[in-house]
Amino acid sequence: MQIYMSQNSKTNLFLLTTIIISIFPLTGIVEEMPLVSIVGPDDARFLSVDISSDGQRIVTGSTERSEIWDAVSGQKILEYNGISTVSTIAFSPDGKYVLSGGIPYLAKLWDSTTGETLREFRSPTPVTKPFGLGDMTQVAFTSDGKKVITEDLYGQFQVWEIDTGKEYRNLFHTIQPRDRGFMPMKNSNEILVHYNATLQIWNFEENEKIHELANGYIPFYKYSNYSRDMILYTTITTHVLFNISLNQVVYEIPFSQVSYPETSAVSSDGKIIIFGGRLVPNGDRKIFVSDSKTPARVLPVKTDSDNSPHQVDRVVKIFPDGKKYLTMNGNAVHIWDISDLTAGVKESENLQP
Repeated sequence: MQIYMSQNSKTNLFLLTTIIISIFPLTGIVEEMPLVSIVGPDDARFLSVDISSDGQRIVTGSTERSEIWDAVSGQKILEYNGISTVSTIAFSPDGKYVLSGGIPYLAKLWDSTTGETLREFRSPTPVTKPFGLGDMTQVAFTSDGKKVITEDLYGQFQVWEIDTGKEYRNLFHTIQPRDRGFMPMKNSNEILVHYNATLQIWNFEENEKIHELANGYIPFYKYSNYSRDMILYTTITTHVLFNISLNQVVYEIPFSQVSYPETSAVSSDGKIIIFGGRLVPNGDRKIFVSDSKTPARVLPVKTDSDNSPHQVDRVVKIFPDGKKYLTMNGNAVHIWDISDLTAGVKESENLQP
């Protein structure tokens, strides 16, 4: 069957289409899917993830093992079975090593090419210690890659020498942070900790507090792994992006836009901030660009399979170049493109799954 339209009908259709587009802009309704999806095996559940400094690989820690994946193809490169319940994991600054933290109060350093175990770091384990998920709550490398830092569920907070495998400093007895979580600074002997209602920078060589960044109610903070300059912390009314080197607030995002996200990430240049998790209104993922007070992109949660990229975010991390980010949803890791945002696109978009 063929349909013929008069010239007047074509003109009227054109005008109607123009009116509809002007009222409901098509740019605000865009479907977005990840570039790559990595689904965990049936016998293990992803618990942690990190990105190499060149952005070419990601490493996951699960209930059974650690695995390295190609960040472009999503193919598995290497599997490491030296430690289980890997609740925290980190690449070294040069990408040669991986530090996996798990049970019982143990972290293992291994070669990211061969999978060979190189060092073990075990915190003291008195009988009174609780036995929880992974027991190691955070592991990281110092900026020079010569030492590692571990923190466990009980509060032990230690710096270790990679060359000898020996404890270098026990920060549990010196800094004594009241809240878990830390950030290695650009200076390899400095560390940022959350102490009561403040963020403090300490020189662990000299056991000396150098600077206090913020004072007030700070339930959580996030930082850029790569610049070690940008930190995002929360006050009673706002989310604050702070440049540590310049010692100044870059910009603030009001609570009216994002209340209590369970996970968030900031790019190394501070231009991109991503909020996710169940406590964000509706569980949506919100992406902010530069000093925008409203999100440049919103990805609504869609309740389908547990591993869906549109499920609630468990983890969010931004790649070193700021052009991609990853999310952990259910037992899957998804890698997303945001190169258009880093190129300066700021118009508001609501992306429908």
